[in-house]
Amino acid sequence: KSQMYHYYKSKEELLMATLDFYSSKVYQETFRFMNNIESLEEFEALIDGSTRLCKSQKMIAGCFLGSIAGELAAQNDKIRMHLVGLYQNWKELFIEGLDNLKNKSLLSKDTDTHELAEYFLVSVQGAFVLAKATKDTDVIERSIRKSINYIRAYGI
Repeated sequence: KSQMYHYYKSKEELLMATLDFYSSKVYQETFRFMNNIESLEEFEALIDGSTRLCKSQKMIAGCFLGSIAGELAAQNDKIRMHLVGLYQNWKELFIEGLDNLKNKSLLSKDTDTHELAEYFLVSVQGAFVLAKATKDTDVIERSIRKSINYIRAYGI
């Protein structure tokens, strides 16, 4: 316990460091993919890979950020604001990838990539929560398919 408080002044600070560590891993993977995206098919391939990984784990862990948000956001404003920043950073990565597709004329010029990225994150987060509750990974796949179809509706 003394070692923990040597490095972190509080449990809150330890939790935020853990959130930063987890989110940096997610961001690295998302950035690597979204920075080099060339087509909507590649976007689908990333999502298909994530779905297969989830199904192969025999349990649905859900999203760590989403779990913490569900538990603590209403009780601790400092943690809530920290989560807002982490989600915003994640959303920005999707915006960049969707902007890449828009700049390559693969999405229509009037596509609001900010709203589209937010829609995608919200639908995927909701799918993970529902899948965790129902222990049904097909929920994730169905939700992601619908989200991809929605994004494809903006395709040229």
